[in-house]
Amino acid sequence: MLIAVGSLFVIAVLAAIAIPTFLNQRVKAHTPKIPAQIGSLTRSPDQAAQEQAQKVLESEPNLASPRGAVFVDADGTHQVTVYTAAFRQPAADAELEEFEAGYWKGFRQTAGVQLQTPQATDPGEHGGRVTCAMFSSPAGTGETCVALDAWSMVVTTDQSMAGPPRRGFITTVREAVLP
Repeated sequence: MLIAVGSLFVIAVLAAIAIPTFLNQRVKAHTPKIPAQIGSLTRSPDQAAQEQAQKVLESEPNLASPRGAVFVDADGTHQVTVYTAAFRQPAADAELEEFEAGYWKGFRQTAGVQLQTPQATDPGEHGGRVTCAMFSSPAGTGETCVALDAWSMVVTTDQSMAGPPRRGFITTVREAVLP
């Protein structure tokens, strides 16, 4: 009897250690990374812009490893801000819908920005849900997209100071940042 109770205790201790470790490894396996270059865009040398982009998601308690970076084209007329993070726990469809609705609500409240109605777009090989909307601001026109799956989120704000923004750049970004 004592051996049975002792065995159950050992199994419970091992499970208490192994389950959180297993879940943490799953989050790490789905954590997006932001490379130095995405397509023809490279990271902006503007350190203040990079620091501001990095700070945007840091206060979100449900996100693990939040990252933000600003990318520019060679002539500096095209700028893409990329935000990525992993969800601490797999997100259900209702949670993804709530996150997406909160993103669009927050973007609409940005001063001086006119946002068109967000449209669902092809999520590509990574699946999940992707919605994008064109916007205009005093600084130019652009497209912002939010891509979500059960494990991660990727947001892009693609702004062009000269000419139209690149439509559908979210697919290129997701391929570059998702494991």
